[in-house]
Amino acid sequence: MQVNVEQILAWNPDMIVIHEAAVGVNPSAIYDNPQFKQLAAVKNKKVYKLPEFALMSHMASLTWYWYGALAYPDKFSTHNIRDVIAEGYKFSYNIALTDEEINQVFRLDANKDSQYYVEKFSKK
Repeated sequence: MQVNVEQILAWNPDMIVIHEAAVGVNPSAIYDNPQFKQLAAVKNKKVYKLPEFALMSHMASLTWYWYGALAYPDKFSTHNIRDVIAEGYKFSYNIALTDEEINQVFRLDANKDSQYYVEKFSKK
């Protein structure tokens, strides 16, 4: 399905989630695009890039949890999501992720300007 700028403007989404296959496209590309400045998602800083685990079938449930934490921040706790990610990588790939690597998995840098993101997914 092809979607053009006019259609996105007509929809005026409350939240935009950028697929991880959109290589090189981060929230800043949406925030900095003057065509999108009137979108509710842009005004409210609710543009997010999917984390790296989003397409891994064995971690798909975490993608929904991640989305819930952003869409409904008052209803979802993320207190242990970093531990769950670390355990998943250890179990699946026998890789012990460092805190910095977990930050990369969550794309903290790409999502740093988006509402709730750093406070929800950085190490407490």
